[in-house]
Amino acid sequence: AHVKKKGVRMTIAHELGHFLLHSHQPPKICRTVASKEIPAYKSSKWQAKVFAAELLMPYDKNKADTTPASLAKAYGVSEEAAMVQLSIIRKEKGEKVMDIA
Repeated sequence: AHVKKKGVRMTIAHELGHFLLHSHQPPKICRTVASKEIPAYKSSKWQAKVFAAELLMPYDKNKADTTPASLAKAYGVSEEAAMVQLSIIRKEKGEKVMDIA
């Protein structure tokens, strides 16, 4: 039950991101344009995911080296959610990261 609670927090923050960032835009049905992938930063899903990660785990408080497990425990989120924020932190440091789109 505790794991579900952590997932719910990220889901709510993600949907809040959609509302705040995209409520003024018409709904999008497709993620490709002329058979090309849309860059992550233009993806509404990516933007909402990053918004949620920043809301729940502020970047400026998490610049030190950490693990998904320690970040998840500190902020009451899932390790998957913690990986989103860690990907952003590591990218800022110039480290190679996995795509979070």
